[in-house]
Amino acid sequence: MWKVHNRAAWMEVDLDALRNNCQIIRQHIGSERKLIAVVKADAYGHGVVQVVRALVDSGADMLAVASCNELLELRRAGIDAPVLVLGHVPPSAYHSMIEQGGQFTLYDQEQARCIDAAAALCGRKALVHIKVDTGMGRLGFLPQQAKEVAELLHSLPHLQIAGAFSHFALADVAHDDYVRYQQQGFESFLQVCQQAGLSIPLRHMANSAAICQWPQVWYDAVRAGIILYGCEPSRETPLLPGLRPTMSIHSSVVRLQWLPAGSFVSYGCTWQASRQTLVATLPIGYADGVPRLLSNRGQVLLCGMRAPIIGRVCMDQLMIDVTDIAAVHEVVVGSEAVLIGRQGSDQITAEEVADWAGTVNYEIVCGFRMRLEREYLPKPATLYYHPLHK
Repeated sequence: MWKVHNRAAWMEVDLDALRNNCQIIRQHIGSERKLIAVVKADAYGHGVVQVVRALVDSGADMLAVASCNELLELRRAGIDAPVLVLGHVPPSAYHSMIEQGGQFTLYDQEQARCIDAAAALCGRKALVHIKVDTGMGRLGFLPQQAKEVAELLHSLPHLQIAGAFSHFALADVAHDDYVRYQQQGFESFLQVCQQAGLSIPLRHMANSAAICQWPQVWYDAVRAGIILYGCEPSRETPLLPGLRPTMSIHSSVVRLQWLPAGSFVSYGCTWQASRQTLVATLPIGYADGVPRLLSNRGQVLLCGMRAPIIGRVCMDQLMIDVTDIAAVHEVVVGSEAVLIGRQGSDQITAEEVADWAGTVNYEIVCGFRMRLEREYLPKPATLYYHPLHK
């Protein structure tokens, strides 16, 4: 039978919505470009193995992760799709990266020499994507270093250039001045490399925000991250039509208690009842990923209505005021609450939760911990034993 939840708090991941989103993005960018699915941070908190299988089946050409460990997790799961590691790889992991066919982000001359030496010892070439720092100030060669980079790479026979890319700092805002500035820096780097006889098969710069609104920077491939999961790149960048949220967060009422007026709730006594109040306790807290900043300001859905979070969010629990809901609906122990997702005609989005917490939706969806069991929907029609269902 399907796995029973060990706690009255869980995440649901809609794989049909994920496939839908991937296909919409695939159609949006055109068949002439590759779609790189960004699945770092455990697929933005959704569970990377199940997510990747759905994405590869739905048109993703390549994957991008943050670390060698994330690459190895995919390989252990039998996923052999091309994988670009976007971040730093320590030298101790070079051999594993090369043996598993991982593609390095190349951003430093000494790093390039070390990867070349490791590849020589492995007896094979290392696949690399040249990272160009056009305005993030994070990783990458500056555009004015293009000539010396090209000369260096010509001298390293065990490096195979798979691509070159950059990353936008401001593609998720309405104005495009900095986008154009970064684009010009990237193109000047590419031009110098081309003049130096350096072949670059795959050029990519567009992140989720640029996919939505800057087609002039799509090049040979795009990197879709947050929009794959049906979330906005920013409040200033609307989603492509038809994209749907893939994550919802649920819990169940485990206790109901009437408290008299004047009673306090939770640590610090930051909330006091102004009337006789029916308080419901949910067994989910900041150790699961619910931001503590939702204390006294967040809401959840119960019986299709909104209930305010009262008092401070605890590590494992939080409390909500269901007095008004109980006046029109039957609220019982076991009633389901939705922290992110739809219930009835209302919906709480990751964006709304981020607004309450004063952060971005990326942090919200990535923040939900493995302690929350994940249920992947739709459930299989025929249930059978599989290691993933342990």
